[in-house]
Amino acid sequence: LFPFFADIRDVNDEWVRMHAYAGDFVEFPTGIEHRFSVDSNNFVQAMRLFPGSGNPDWSSVPRSNMHGNNTSRNAYVEKYLCGVNPDLDQDEHEHNHEDHDTDEDHDSHEDHDNHEDHDSHDHDSHDQDSHSVGSSSDSSAQQRISLSAFVIVAVTTMVGMAFF
Repeated sequence: LFPFFADIRDVNDEWVRMHAYAGDFVEFPTGIEHRFSVDSNNFVQAMRLFPGSGNPDWSSVPRSNMHGNNTSRNAYVEKYLCGVNPDLDQDEHEHNHEDHDTDEDHDSHEDHDNHEDHDSHDHDSHDQDSHSVGSSSDSSAQQRISLSAFVIVAVTTMVGMAFF
């Protein structure tokens, strides 16, 4: 029997079960959605949040209400998922250059820059920059926010270990 397990959402927003043994150190990056179970005696002996890791929200939050507006989740997506948030509908953020290949359409499009060397810039990086969540000021603010890991230590003991 495993004395402890935690379910963590993976990049596809599916639950993955992680098992831990007595005395294991378990660390989750901030922004990971998770839920915990208890040991064989329905008890988790200790969970500790380290200093500097922020104030956790222990309440139950429906995931449908959190898509795109969770600061910790956004920081996690940027750091570990290369900015691709599986919670958001990626179709809404696609930008197709084939729809406006003429020069006059290209220059008049609102979400494009007006540089004279427009044709020489990298469209892929432009797409990612213009459609990422937040603005550059949001990015600066997020950098100022402590990105220390949301650390949870799960220390469990198995009943009867002292008797062996």
